[in-house]
Amino acid sequence: MNGFLNMIGMLITLLGLWQPVGDIPTVVVTPSIPAPDSMHQRASAFMGDYFRHLSSPEVLEDFERDYAPYVSYYDKRVDRATLMRDKARFVHRWPKRSYRLREESLDVSCDTPDLCMVTGLVDFECRSAERHAVSTGVARFYSGIWFQGGNGQIVAEQSDVIRQP
Repeated sequence: MNGFLNMIGMLITLLGLWQPVGDIPTVVVTPSIPAPDSMHQRASAFMGDYFRHLSSPEVLEDFERDYAPYVSYYDKRVDRATLMRDKARFVHRWPKRSYRLREESLDVSCDTPDLCMVTGLVDFECRSAERHAVSTGVARFYSGIWFQGGNGQIVAEQSDVIRQP
């Protein structure tokens, strides 16, 4: 056993893997705050994912992750359960949904390290075969996205239809 330890010690010395304590550089670790451009990219990507979720059949499952526990929802403070009931009514009213984010319209403002406000335009088409109804147009959305930890969550939401055919 002592021979094995001596051999490891010699390899460390020969390969230069050992340094006297005085020669070891000092490393300072500071917390990472995402650069503003990185936050803008994260907020833009989040909104792209959000509208893909809204267009999918599994939207309600995705929304459980997309929304914070409390949201400023059309100028009212609501909890996630209340918001999810409203979203479920919408999804059942319009079972077929297609949303296309106009990425060139995005305006992202990140004034704090973990909160971004995003506004932009989205083209939509919603259909209900059961009701023989179709709704199409363009909407302007306003979203507040809170980035705590690795994922973003919507903390504020509002939208206005600005054009329907």
